[in-house]
Amino acid sequence: MCNKDHISSAVARFFPNIGLQSFQPTRIVPLYFPAWIFDAELRGNVRYQDVEREAVVQLQDGYLPGSDFNVISSVPIFSAEVTTAEDQPWSTDLMIQFGQEISCLPFTVHPLSGLKALEPWKPDFFSGLHVYTNTIKANLAVFRPILIPMYLAQYEAETQIPGENRQVTLFIQAASNDTPVFGYRSPTSYTDEYDRGFDEFSKTLKFAPSPNSEVYTFGPKNKFVNVSTFSLSPPRDISKALSGWIEWKMHDPETIQEIAQSSDLSSPLVDSDPRIRDYDPDERSQVEDWMEVGSEMMMVHRILERINEQMESIGDDAPNHMRAPIKNLEANEKELSQKRKEALPEWWREYEHTQEQEDNDDQNDSGSHS
Repeated sequence: MCNKDHISSAVARFFPNIGLQSFQPTRIVPLYFPAWIFDAELRGNVRYQDVEREAVVQLQDGYLPGSDFNVISSVPIFSAEVTTAEDQPWSTDLMIQFGQEISCLPFTVHPLSGLKALEPWKPDFFSGLHVYTNTIKANLAVFRPILIPMYLAQYEAETQIPGENRQVTLFIQAASNDTPVFGYRSPTSYTDEYDRGFDEFSKTLKFAPSPNSEVYTFGPKNKFVNVSTFSLSPPRDISKALSGWIEWKMHDPETIQEIAQSSDLSSPLVDSDPRIRDYDPDERSQVEDWMEVGSEMMMVHRILERINEQMESIGDDAPNHMRAPIKNLEANEKELSQKRKEALPEWWREYEHTQEQEDNDDQNDSGSHS
């Protein structure tokens, strides 16, 4: 499953002047790495350009490590956008491949409880925008647990100094063909001016996926999440800024450690909450369709806001021909709203209904005791 030439190219960057045909890893470990694939639309109160208002953001093709295993958990080893990967229901038969037993790392991260560790964060990703994180709620959120097949290969090469060796671990996911090779130099590895020069060179060519990452990436770079749209203007600039901020935070090894420490794994991963769902391509497409209508609604709403601002600045002298597009846009927004209600996945509709009943029961209980 691994691209031999791809790995050799990566090894060559760490170990120059080595005949790669005879250079073999000291150890290869096949394993399954747990992860969560998620999509979410979130709303919350913000202060933007000194105005208090509500904002909405869509996060799609999200990747959250399911384990806080050192190093591997600090990079997105799998792109949630890939379509070449075939999903396969889990069975114990998958623990043996080609006569070899495959290790399986356990889930140590649960998104519903673990992500609460991020509530104290103070997002400062865009000038003039302040997010009140304690007000964030989900218009829809779904998390799908998966296991990603991958290989870890450890390499070691002698140096001119007796007893001092260069040590590098490479890892690659084996679920799809177009995949990067990740490299990590062990802290106990011998280093000299060549290694320090390579570090500087890698930053120039952006082999490091993030300035705060200790992992090198050779090949296409995956993202932790795609910030597809933001309700405020300019949406592209804000989405890009938020995406960069998320990447920076998630490449920090301490982030996944905090999420793991807050994770409650006492309940089953699946069936304990309707927001935790088996990976189903058809169901995922339904969520994508719903979010696409929401993205179109946001665009229409931003245009309406802009026109209304212009009308207010003109005042009573605003020409009548400017009012016609407003009516058309308002009708379009209403039509999209209805379309989105109809496209809402049934399981989320049932979840919201259950939440409303629980909230009403809690209010009744508190009223009876007052």
